[in-house]
Amino acid sequence: MPKINVSKYDLEATDSDWKRYWSKVQKTETCWNWTGHTSPHGYGKFTKYGHNLAAHRWLYHHTIERVLEDKVVDHICRNRLCVNPKHLRPLSDTENVLLGVGASATNSRKTHCVHGHAFTPDNTDQVIATGRFPYRRCLTCKNKNANLVIVNRLKKKRLRILKKLAAVEDQIKLRGEE
Repeated sequence: MPKINVSKYDLEATDSDWKRYWSKVQKTETCWNWTGHTSPHGYGKFTKYGHNLAAHRWLYHHTIERVLEDKVVDHICRNRLCVNPKHLRPLSDTENVLLGVGASATNSRKTHCVHGHAFTPDNTDQVIATGRFPYRRCLTCKNKNANLVIVNRLKKKRLRILKKLAAVEDQIKLRGEE
């Protein structure tokens, strides 16, 4: 028999749960703000049978649809205390991060590198470095930098050769072999 994954959010909501829940909600013209306990990250917490539940997820789960364990419930309004189901939507963790305001989201929305070259499939390199997050790199800039490195190496090599040549010339002068 297939194993059924039962979530702590699947626990039946009793009349007493609803009464307790709504006593912790303050409705405004737009958001329904949670006034009960909150997590360190600012999300509302609702307790049932010893389980700490995300207040917004619990209401969405019981009023709109069952939310699968691999989904998060996103606040469209960006208010972490809001439990208004119209302001909530289930997303994958990746979708949630990329729709946010953090560095990953900001960088993913960029269409050009810092030097103005477009991030196109032909001009973009996906870099996955050990111990770092993956990132995009502009191939035009990478190639320009690579060419600069080569040019700088050649310049340094030329300077070393010129210094050796000058040293040899100085020794020839000292011996009077001109």
